[in-house]
Amino acid sequence: MRFKGILFIILLGLSQQLFAAGFALKEQSVSYLGTSFAGTASAAIDANTSFYNPAGLVLLPYNQVTLAATYIAPKTELTDGFARNNAGAVVTNSSTTSRPKGNELVPGFAVAYKYNKCLTFGFTVGSPFGMSTEYGSDDIARYMATKSSLTMIDFSPAVGYRINRCWMIGAGFDAIRVKATLDSAFNAGLGEGFGKNTASGWVYGYHLGIMFMPTSDVQMGLAYFSPFKPRVDGVILTRNTVPPVPTSLTAAVNVPDRVVYGVTYKYNDRWTAMGEVEWTQWARLKTLVLNYNTNRFSQEDLYYKNAWRFSFGVEYQCVQKLKLKGGVSFDQTPVTDDHRTARLPDSDRTWLSVGASYKCTKCLILDAGYAYLFFKDRSINQWGAGTDTNKFLSGNYKGSANIVGVQLTWNFM
Repeated sequence: MRFKGILFIILLGLSQQLFAAGFALKEQSVSYLGTSFAGTASAAIDANTSFYNPAGLVLLPYNQVTLAATYIAPKTELTDGFARNNAGAVVTNSSTTSRPKGNELVPGFAVAYKYNKCLTFGFTVGSPFGMSTEYGSDDIARYMATKSSLTMIDFSPAVGYRINRCWMIGAGFDAIRVKATLDSAFNAGLGEGFGKNTASGWVYGYHLGIMFMPTSDVQMGLAYFSPFKPRVDGVILTRNTVPPVPTSLTAAVNVPDRVVYGVTYKYNDRWTAMGEVEWTQWARLKTLVLNYNTNRFSQEDLYYKNAWRFSFGVEYQCVQKLKLKGGVSFDQTPVTDDHRTARLPDSDRTWLSVGASYKCTKCLILDAGYAYLFFKDRSINQWGAGTDTNKFLSGNYKGSANIVGVQLTWNFM
């Protein structure tokens, strides 16, 4: 069952980048959803800047708390499917079309406390990485994947400091709890079986930020998110698998760092524009190694490519209490055609989004946003890993996604 653990590490490695290429989640803050997440490094809209760019904390006018919830509903379809099971036999008792499920609810919480005019503290709890995909028990892709679930909860304190009128800096610490469940069917001639994998662990990292304001109308921000190396421990439950069967696993993988640069320009009292570019060094992730309690190990070469994200958004203050938003983004996937998997049939995507911010009272602000994602059509030609090289899946994927979110912000004035 070594291939099960390898797929877990694939998921974990990709998690740095669900809907921000691969499956990182940028949706902790709904206030940026309406601009396709342009401005996360430079706008400092609310307390969520503690995560996106902690240097922006000092630009917040008041102590603040935000609560957010974002619902992600992808629609993925596999057509022209062809598969072989673990014994290499052609799968004939399944439809050649598959529609895996993968809805996800992403929570978000942030708080900012202004100690004085130059120093502000922040704290966020969110799910920066996560995914959920589920194929049916009779699906043509079941030997590659049935249920895949990854949840990563980040507890992140941060601080922002104003050096002078133009320059601000910030830093944050990330403590992330990782939990994963990965299941798949198995058939090597002993009848239909399964493998159920669960694993968990902690990983730690940091993020840094700097902001520059040459004028009162221009804000430039640069944020850096550190690489980290998650180590997970888990158990494996199996039926009808080939012995010797491991019962536990440990693994570690290099997750790449990323850099985000953004500019926010206030054209006048009504119009504000935001542009942002993000680069992730996915080329750091080359090889994955999995260690078993049976004194065996497996190695898989991935050789991901570096990935870019480009976003542009605008805000329009139509009346004193109401602000409208719009945005577009192009998000490049790190997954290459040669290494696409059924658990993550990822591809490049384009975002179109709208949003609104309404000031309900002097202290309370309500944000809402919606985004539609167009995924590039892609193919899959996936072989099993390690000693389980007989299984195979091919076909063509197409998909889209709807994202909707709401957020409440309370200013302590």
